Amino acid sequence: MTPTNLPDPPDIDARRAIVTDLKRTMDALVWKSLQVGIEALKSYDLTLPQVIALQAIIQTGPNVDMGTIVEATGLPASTLTSVADRLLQRGLIQRTPHPSDRRRVQVSATETGKAMKAEMDQHDIEAFIWLTRDIEIAQLEGFHRALQLLQVKVDAATLQDFEKLRPGSSG
Repeated sequence: MTPTNLPDPPDIDARRAIVTDLKRTMDALVWKSLQVGIEALKSYDLTLPQVIALQAIIQTGPNVDMGTIVEATGLPASTLTSVADRLLQRGLIQRTPHPSDRRRVQVSATETGKAMKAEMDQHDIEAFIWLTRDIEIAQLEGFHRALQLLQVKVDAATLQDFEKLRPGSSG
């Protein structure tokens, strides 16, 4: 994908207007969801970094080293260490020695941690069902297809592609 080498589509002005509105709406939705989500996590006595780490441990585990979790989450290693300590104290993860390097440890989600994350995920789904209660199924399906197409484009793009789009880049 080389965004700056592609010709503008014939409907560029209309596309720019709708994409601008779409981005503003998505930004507002993400921001509000983040605020509501952080508040909702209080009932679980968890912070957002703790949930991000727990999710990464569940997805990449079991027995995953902390470096992998740093890469998966983007959290600094120093932050992740304290986050993991709190998750360990809560019984949501467990640490085991690395099989070949005694200086390193591996972490896995416990059954309690997996169950708590599953409960949070189910709560999110129920909240989305409630939020979308007045939207027709066909509209939801169309929105889902559009998001899937966008996800394919995002997955195929590289950081260099996005850098080429930055104002002032030599692209």
